[in-house]
Amino acid sequence: MAGLLRTISGQGRILTSLGRLQPSSFSCTCIRTISTSKNKKETTIGAIQPMPNTKDLKKLEEHFADDDPTKDKNWISAGISYTDKEMDTFVYQGYAAMLSLIFVAFGFVLYYQPDHLMQDWALREAYLEIEHREKNGLPLVDPNLIPLDQISLPDESEIQDINIII
Repeated sequence: MAGLLRTISGQGRILTSLGRLQPSSFSCTCIRTISTSKNKKETTIGAIQPMPNTKDLKKLEEHFADDDPTKDKNWISAGISYTDKEMDTFVYQGYAAMLSLIFVAFGFVLYYQPDHLMQDWALREAYLEIEHREKNGLPLVDPNLIPLDQISLPDESEIQDINIII
């Protein structure tokens, strides 16, 4: 994975450096090829010669003319068995179902596992505290959470010039 990322990032550097090149630095040489043959009949390259009407030609025409997908000759193996079509299909579909089931089960386990990292403990504790206060008839927020004798506020002379927004 790290090698793949290094390769991709290296290609990105190449592409960004290509963007900095000036258009004048590219040169294009246009060359037109000239044919020296005098007549098309003299050349043999690319000439299509018809195949004689033989038994092999008829066999090939029958083979490629048949489009029925249910026939075994049109079957493409999934890589499990190259000789048995039914076993190949069954095992291939079994692997696909098993892989899908593994992904679904893994996602289910991840979603419903307990909170081992204690990420939701504050919310849980808040609900428990609210329930406790409602049962005992206490206010939800205690006005004397910090006793007033422990709070030290500055005098008004110290905060006259400070704009306090409440």
